[in-house]
Amino acid sequence: MAESPDEAVDRRGKGGQHVGLLVNSFAGGGAERAALLVAAGWPTTIPLTLVVARATGPLATDRPAQVPVVELAVWPSPRHLVRFATRLRRAVREQQITGLIAIGFGMTHMTLLTGALGLLKGVRVVAVEQTNMGRSLTARFPNWFARTCVRSVTAALYRRADAIVAVSQGAADDLNEQLRLPSSAITTIHNPVDTARIEGASSRSSEGPPDLERSPRPLIVTAGRLTNVKGHADLLTAFAALPERHRGTLVILGEGPLRPDLEQHARHLGITDHLWMPGFVKNPW
Repeated sequence: MAESPDEAVDRRGKGGQHVGLLVNSFAGGGAERAALLVAAGWPTTIPLTLVVARATGPLATDRPAQVPVVELAVWPSPRHLVRFATRLRRAVREQQITGLIAIGFGMTHMTLLTGALGLLKGVRVVAVEQTNMGRSLTARFPNWFARTCVRSVTAALYRRADAIVAVSQGAADDLNEQLRLPSSAITTIHNPVDTARIEGASSRSSEGPPDLERSPRPLIVTAGRLTNVKGHADLLTAFAALPERHRGTLVILGEGPLRPDLEQHARHLGITDHLWMPGFVKNPW
């Protein structure tokens, strides 16, 4: 049955727009948290749909109830290109999406590849860069030749984007340096911060060992995925170089594939008694 005019307005908004916000999942990363904050503050005059590869993760309960979610059920990687592209095209058509905002390395690349295949005709695509592109490429592709090829493909894909957003001036400068994009092609928009939510969360009890309050001070806390690009190994080395009387306690919040390596590095440095790595913590505040 065809949509009524009222239903079409409902789906697309009065200006004929409907935006899809693409993110990998509801995992506990900064990109996912930023996407949910954007969704929570989205203007009601323009319909928004969250499009995710997997609708799972610890932040799933934080998604705004008023924002619908479409799960592609396929991870954004080149080996899944055909499935990803066809499912994204289907979601765009079914939801009558007119613009896509893609967040994350894999999601951005795969969305732009889908557009390059001609499957997103008439749909504008905004690429959002959350990280330092140079470090991301080095971490993902240690082989120089592979990294050079990926950088060339990335530059060609980003030039297809209708807009490019970097979340800091540093990220924008690095993106410009890595991909040789004109400065005018990149807009810097900082990630949103919900100060009221943080203030409320900071007054609630958090997950932690009973003796954390009695742990040696100063208490040094960092939060981020346990991957090379975050530089936790360098942090451990620097922490170990502190004089014993000033060392205090180091808390690393986050989870990732480098946990065994970081734990071994901490043992080698002799700082395990000064280190706490609880994994992902829902309320770090």
